[in-house]
Amino acid sequence: PAEPCYLFADTKDGNAIRSKRRGPPLESRTSNTLASLGEGLRKVSLYDKHTGKTFVDAEPYGSFIKWIVEPPLPSRYSGSIEMPSRESQMEMLELFFRENYEVLPIIPQRYFFKQLRCKGPIITPLLLNAIYAQTSRYLDTSKYPDLPKPEVFFHRAKRLLDDFLDGPRISTVVALCYMSLYEPSPSTHRSGSPFCRSWIYSGMAYRMCLELGLHNQTNISKDLTREEIELRKRVFWSCYCLDKVQSGGWERPWMISKKFALVDIPVGLPDDDADEKLIIEN
Repeated sequence: PAEPCYLFADTKDGNAIRSKRRGPPLESRTSNTLASLGEGLRKVSLYDKHTGKTFVDAEPYGSFIKWIVEPPLPSRYSGSIEMPSRESQMEMLELFFRENYEVLPIIPQRYFFKQLRCKGPIITPLLLNAIYAQTSRYLDTSKYPDLPKPEVFFHRAKRLLDDFLDGPRISTVVALCYMSLYEPSPSTHRSGSPFCRSWIYSGMAYRMCLELGLHNQTNISKDLTREEIELRKRVFWSCYCLDKVQSGGWERPWMISKKFALVDIPVGLPDDDADEKLIIEN
């Protein structure tokens, strides 16, 4: 049988994996809030006697917006980062792009597998678990008898989500969109509204999308490649479309207004294959 593939651990040693999952001590929300407030007060001058202006250090509204490269992955995780065999992972990913990708074409297939080969910052355990929760139910269990059930992958994604909320990432926005589309097994009992969790996850995706400034392309880092810029356009417009579809279907107000959309419509890239270009054009 194929050995488990730990894509996000430096070793297969169990103690090392548990240590990586433990995570650093967390400060309280109150202490973080007070620290941020103190830093803000230190930077802002209420009155400058030389110029007669107030708040001389205050920056214009929205000046934080800039498209930049993805930050490094977390050093530790609070949830499981154990993955199934490499063979089963590759089959689930290929199945995802063959059957599910057209519904919400966010990360181009060629770019995704390019990132996977070099372990790029877009590939996170959160994103992979969100994808596997969608596709694992379609795999032949006789061929992969040890493959976890979709609920297991979804539960792992839920546990890992908190590790990715303090710093906004493109990959986290994508993972949250996929988590909002997850449909549990009919035999799984969940109390409350069947749409509440999905609505909350997609709302988090839209908030992080706006936090990243993906609605405004006027300030783009020179470090971004053409592929990375195009990816950000796709992420924004995927969030925009998903927002309208879910809001209309669930009779809820949408979150992203078109008047804030200062970003071009996605286009195909020169290296895209015919199928990719057809999906984007449609």
